[in-house]
Amino acid sequence: MKKRCANILAISLLLGCTVAPPLVKDLQPSFDGGVQNSGFIGFTVDGSGIITPHARDRYNGLVQIYGTNFVPVLRVDAGITATPSNAFVIDAQHLVDFATMNRWRKNAR
Repeated sequence: MKKRCANILAISLLLGCTVAPPLVKDLQPSFDGGVQNSGFIGFTVDGSGIITPHARDRYNGLVQIYGTNFVPVLRVDAGITATPSNAFVIDAQHLVDFATMNRWRKNAR
């Protein structure tokens, strides 16, 4: 009887425990257009980021999934402006939001 109670207790403890998977950590940038930069070209003088069209598409896709988790709610192309060189500038705050949403996606939030 004691062994059965111990087994029931062990099973109860196991079922009540939650095991969280480890957080995903980027070890290197992904390729974008044959270049390993994840679509991020660099920073401007004011701290904004310069991104590729593919990175802009990824940003807008993430906004559609996670945009309502921000206050104010993020909208498509929020914080993004086009440049004459087929690149886009994303302001510093939206660049941080982009990184946050990308982390959520990688960790299956």
